[in-house]
Amino acid sequence: MFKYISEILSQFSMSQRIVALLVVLFSIVIITLGPSFINTITLDEDELWSTINKQKTELQELQNETSRLNKVIRDNQLECTNQIVDREREILEKLAILENNMKNMQSQKRTMMVDTVNSGKRVIQLPDRSIEMMMTGIKDLKLEINKDIENRGK
Repeated sequence: MFKYISEILSQFSMSQRIVALLVVLFSIVIITLGPSFINTITLDEDELWSTINKQKTELQELQNETSRLNKVIRDNQLECTNQIVDREREILEKLAILENNMKNMQSQKRTMMVDTVNSGKRVIQLPDRSIEMMMTGIKDLKLEINKDIENRGK
């Protein structure tokens, strides 16, 4: 067998022999180093399961954090809404006081004491129509605020 190889090689030129030698050397290097190179770039089953478990843990932590942040947002929205409703109720109370004062003025002389800078107090005569207009405005405002409070509760 080696006799035939030597006959074949004798028919090659010098440059063809060098190329053949390089091909043989390159094949030997690939055959020798190939499996170890492939093992270094691929993961075995244990490493893959380890990576998958890490990712599952990370995903669970992120889901927990998302749930916690959603709860914080809902709590803050509820607190803000409650503060708005409380403020609107305060305004309603003040409007009720103002409405009672207007009713008292309507039943009295329809006069109002006003402070002025120069003369101290001054009496102003209010026409009947202005008190009625103010009362209507107060009632409309109270209705709007009550509707707002009802809508926020839904």
